[in-house]
Amino acid sequence: MRQAAAGGELPAPPPRRHVLRAERGAHQGVPLGPPLHAAALWLVLRRLSAEHPTLLVRAYHADVVEVGAAPALRTLLANAGRLGVAIDAELAPAKCVAWSPSGGSAPPGWAAAWLTEGVQQFSVLLGTPDFVSAAVRALVGEQRRLTEAIASLPPSALQTQLLLLRLCTGPRAN
Repeated sequence: MRQAAAGGELPAPPPRRHVLRAERGAHQGVPLGPPLHAAALWLVLRRLSAEHPTLLVRAYHADVVEVGAAPALRTLLANAGRLGVAIDAELAPAKCVAWSPSGGSAPPGWAAAWLTEGVQQFSVLLGTPDFVSAAVRALVGEQRRLTEAIASLPPSALQTQLLLLRLCTGPRAN
């Protein structure tokens, strides 16, 4: 025991402790950040698709594309902002861009940027439904073989597994 200035004894100091801070979200470079983001984004996109069945909602990584009539898209943007709050995401209207293939002007009250030139539309005919289904089945088979190979690595290769999963093609949510 240590002596206090007034002559009393002080308790021994506490042992050194390691502290882990608890925070919301993921930082850049965290291996689980992209899968967590994709999982949360997928839920938001599913919800938006259900709430707006007349619109096409498609995403690749963090790039989301919606196709439909301008008034419906304005409502979709408002709903996306509302749903994003639920997963600690923030819709950035300054980064949103809209375009009309007919060259029309932005509807009143449109919060995002509206482009009238500089956008090129690319349309590619995919093929018959059977052709598309066969291509999707082949892609699913390739992805399944890849993820099974990653999962079969020994437990000592956890960092390698996480890195390989991170480098795999990101999820596409429709």
